[in-house]
Amino acid sequence: MQTIFHIPETHKTSAITVLCVVILGGITFCNLYTHQFWEGWDDWDMVADTSHIAQDITYIFSPNRILPARPPLDLIFLFGYLLWEDNPAGFRMLQVCLHILGSLLLCYAFYRLGANLELSIFASILFLVNVAHFRAIHWAICTDRIAAFVFGISTVITFSFFFESQQKKWLLATIILQFVAIFTHPSAAPVAFFCSYLAWRKADCFSKAISSSLPILLIAFIAGIMVYLISPQVNQVQGLLSNTNHTRIPANFLWYIGRMVSTAH
Repeated sequence: MQTIFHIPETHKTSAITVLCVVILGGITFCNLYTHQFWEGWDDWDMVADTSHIAQDITYIFSPNRILPARPPLDLIFLFGYLLWEDNPAGFRMLQVCLHILGSLLLCYAFYRLGANLELSIFASILFLVNVAHFRAIHWAICTDRIAAFVFGISTVITFSFFFESQQKKWLLATIILQFVAIFTHPSAAPVAFFCSYLAWRKADCFSKAISSSLPILLIAFIAGIMVYLISPQVNQVQGLLSNTNHTRIPANFLWYIGRMVSTAH
């Protein structure tokens, strides 16, 4: 692939790239620490649930909680709550750090999947400053979008290692990351289909593509069912499954997928 600039692929370049993305992220979102939680919105529900979890860790799966149970996200919130309690500035900076991490992982994923270094860095920077991520960065409750992306893109990276090496340790890592991503937010489930697409594109034969992608497709299906079982009260799930109206089911499904694509990915 032809490039505009020649960027040497060295450890020094990697270090400079990380530094530049961190600095740009800091400049772009430096004023967020002054933002308060949205009055009357889900941010305060998140704080209420997290405060209960801090007193009793089993409250993560309590039917009395306000928001749906998403264990990886609950643990992330708990970690932050133990450090700064309900201070909005702490959660804002946590969001920014996760968003920067996601941008760096996206850069590596691009490069890992065959893009040149120039395009990989450019994609990372565009993702970092994309205004479509406003909600995910400015609402503390939407940290689940960022975290799910971090775990989801990590799933793609480990799957690429597994597909090339066929080592079981990479398959195990892929399965674990996929589980964590889907339990952080169900919108991460389509990552399994993307990995299947990668296997189909890169496989020497169709059988290898099927054998490589079948485990993650199966795990995604199982994880999706488990997410529903631990939080059947989620609004989007209720909109899909609580009404047998055949016109409403596809309408809610398309709305849910559209919302997740626009705000999460």
